[in-house]
Amino acid sequence: MLHRILAVAVVAGGLAGIAVTGLQMLWAVPLIHVAETYENAGAAPANVASHTHAAGTPAHSHGTEAGHGHAALTAEPWAPADGIERTAWTLIANLLIGVGGGLVLAAVFSLRRRADLTTGLAFGAVAFAAFGLAPALGLPPDLPGTAAAELGARQAWWAGAAIATIGGLATAYYGRRLWVKAAGLLLLTLPHLVGAPAPEIHGALAPAALQREFIAASLVNSAVFWIVLGGLTGWLTRRLPDLQTETAGEPA
Repeated sequence: MLHRILAVAVVAGGLAGIAVTGLQMLWAVPLIHVAETYENAGAAPANVASHTHAAGTPAHSHGTEAGHGHAALTAEPWAPADGIERTAWTLIANLLIGVGGGLVLAAVFSLRRRADLTTGLAFGAVAFAAFGLAPALGLPPDLPGTAAAELGARQAWWAGAAIATIGGLATAYYGRRLWVKAAGLLLLTLPHLVGAPAPEIHGALAPAALQREFIAASLVNSAVFWIVLGGLTGWLTRRLPDLQTETAGEPA
């Protein structure tokens, strides 16, 4: 079982990471480059937001486990150079989170003892809702040069929104009683009722139209990443044999 989980995670996570990296390079990253021209042309607002590449994907900066955003500081932090270096680090981050997410999904599917493409797509959609869509409702992906709240507060709210979304969807789906399902729906809305942290002064250097396009690009990137990862993980879990079981069954 462990051999199959690892194989599924590496293949599915690798393909999902490559796919989303290509999409980011075609859409989200060019928007970031344009926003950086506005950021470099004038002084950025206080508490400038970290760079983001896609909501709920490895390059997201609102508190994901693989976020690599960099806030504006007095001392300029290290950042990969534009071009091949930046693309390579983005790909590495996407591959790491893809394999990590694939390990979790493959383990869950193996324990369920029932997995296929449809199941994988459903789990991928839930992951997108939890790690992409729900957090973006309160903390939409920001371009460079956008004012943002303190990083720790954003990370805490992002994590709470993701956990509440997973818990709320699971409770609403698996709950047998009406009040349990209602409690799940309430849990879904709880982070948004509390409200996401906001900067003291709102401001952005990039035009609003560019920001809206970047939010759309980030959400599409996130949806592609998680749905491809979930679908491939479910399909491969069903298709790939359990190498450990087969080896154990071979005659001496």
